[in-house]
Amino acid sequence: MFYRLLEYIKDWWLGKPLGGGLRSSQWGKLSRQFLKENPYCFCGEKAKTTHHIIPFSVDSSKELLKENLFAVCNHCHLRFAHLGSFRSYNKNIREDAEVWRQKISQRPK
Repeated sequence: MFYRLLEYIKDWWLGKPLGGGLRSSQWGKLSRQFLKENPYCFCGEKAKTTHHIIPFSVDSSKELLKENLFAVCNHCHLRFAHLGSFRSYNKNIREDAEVWRQKISQRPK
């Protein structure tokens, strides 16, 4: 993991595009607006990240499609949206989130 971090820093220092390529100039505004419209993660915590269901690095044409976005907290971003590894992604995050939303709402008190 440390080696990957060094490579990431080196790429940043050399000006290489990070995260699969250059972002659209509209991404920041869209991400902020999406989080305003979807302020909570499925777990109930405040959403901190606008997550791409199909990552930008896999298909950059889906970067600005709202149907490809999902709001998550920092904890759920890695665990559920990336299945525990940022090298992976969960194309079924919406379905999985609904299952967990139900489990959380029905948990014993």
